[in-house]
Amino acid sequence: MKLSGVMVAAALSSIVVAAHSQPLELKGIQLGMTPDQVDEKAPGLNCAQRTTPIGIADCHYLQRWEGGSTSSIGELTHLADQLTSTWTFSFIDQRLGQIRIRIPGDSFEPIERALEAKYGKPLGDIKIGRNFFNAPIQTRFYVWPGKGEQLIAFIEDAPQPTGAVVLIADSYIKAKQAADAADDKRRAKGL
Repeated sequence: MKLSGVMVAAALSSIVVAAHSQPLELKGIQLGMTPDQVDEKAPGLNCAQRTTPIGIADCHYLQRWEGGSTSSIGELTHLADQLTSTWTFSFIDQRLGQIRIRIPGDSFEPIERALEAKYGKPLGDIKIGRNFFNAPIQTRFYVWPGKGEQLIAFIEDAPQPTGAVVLIADSYIKAKQAADAADDKRRAKGL
């Protein structure tokens, strides 16, 4: 089961708890930054050149981790000293609304412990779903709520487990859901 950051955040949005007083961040990158500010933290990423001024735009950094060489853009090869595979920065109207980091399963536990050391004990939940072969799959979620934002870590316990860390703004979730609904209506007209 492949889950997007928006799907995960929406599924957990009913949880109401006190938010962290400090802004949530990953590698010094905070939500609300401009593409230029993200590029300063990750030289060579060039988000400013790859995003649109209006609407939702993504800027990706991909890294091979299986049996090949790795390339580095700034510090985006590791999180909490653990190898990562993909970093996606999602902007809405030139402001960072989401950071999504894909990680191999064996990197998940050390990253989750590091996030807990930095932000405290998370909320936790386990969801049971089904994969493409209709086999049950368990997904563990950990959530650190912030003010108008949330940090989510999750791992899918599958034969080849994969996980992700998502820092997402509540405003981005709403904007993305509205954009998706508009796309759905447009597509429905073509049926």
